[in-house]
Amino acid sequence: MIFPTIHQHLERNKHNYLPIGVIRCVDDLNNVYMDDNGIKWIRSSFLKSLYHDPCTYYKFVSVDEISGSSAESLILKSDFNLGIYEFIVGESSYMVTYNFCDSSVSSFWHVMLDVFPHHIYGGEYWVEPNI
Repeated sequence: MIFPTIHQHLERNKHNYLPIGVIRCVDDLNNVYMDDNGIKWIRSSFLKSLYHDPCTYYKFVSVDEISGSSAESLILKSDFNLGIYEFIVGESSYMVTYNFCDSSVSSFWHVMLDVFPHHIYGGEYWVEPNI
């Protein structure tokens, strides 16, 4: 994929998913967590969460090691710190989306496939994430 079509962009969330059950820290140094299905989630740094209100939310990303794509989810910091694991996809401007290329794989392709299309086509996604 060189650049997603409007349909691919607006339907991207059909590939997104949220953590299942409780997530447990398995590598505190690198902010790596594992959900109840054994899927690895990385808690993003403040700077990598700027599009998602990092003062209010933690952003978690699960990168597909084969395709380089990633699923995203948010959780209120206050809930997470109390042990309440209710992940959300966010609200309008802070919504998380499926990324065709995660920034940890390639910042250039992440911008081309995920950031630019959001600014060109908008963020009124047609499909809700698989929850």
